[in-house]
Amino acid sequence: MKAARQFQEKYSKLGKSSKHYGNIAYRADAALYVQRVMRKLQKTIWIADGLLLGWYRQCGLMPHDFDADFGMWAEDYDSTVKEAFEGNPFLQLCIVWGKESDSLQFALWGYKMKVDIFFYYKDQKNNSAWYSSTKENNAGKLKSTVPMFDLCTTEFLDELFLVPCNALELLEIEYGKEWMIPKTDYKYQNAENIKNDGIVGHRVILCEF
Repeated sequence: MKAARQFQEKYSKLGKSSKHYGNIAYRADAALYVQRVMRKLQKTIWIADGLLLGWYRQCGLMPHDFDADFGMWAEDYDSTVKEAFEGNPFLQLCIVWGKESDSLQFALWGYKMKVDIFFYYKDQKNNSAWYSSTKENNAGKLKSTVPMFDLCTTEFLDELFLVPCNALELLEIEYGKEWMIPKTDYKYQNAENIKNDGIVGHRVILCEF
């Protein structure tokens, strides 16, 4: 908490010039909604990427971020997850990439922003896990690899969420050793653990955003 307060004091003006600054409350609502839907389905989901960084570094949300990211084990997926968001009036499933057996990714739209659910595939042989994402404008597929992790419970947005227990290790892999320094121009494609993985194969567009 002390480190988070020091960060807030040092970067008190962070993100105020961003067009996304005023949407921080919507991002909180979106994150809470996903959490509650998945809890009702009794599915395990955790905060990832930018949400994870905001929780660990600032004990909250990054004011300049523009989406919300979650992770889920691919082996836990079933059709109830898709059905919960298809045509949902609050947070609608808009794009499905990949298939259950390979590179599955959901893009949801609601609360004035995009929410990504990345499905992680376990690689027991290498004690790691990987998930797929897409380049801008769907120009190609990317593959991110991380060390295997367990999940821990934390308080976030005044509710209990799951996070990777080795959060610091994962943040250093994705954002580098200087993850404490905010980078408003950060591009996820530049992470050290990400590589090109061919073209985007299966893609279904269910709505526009």
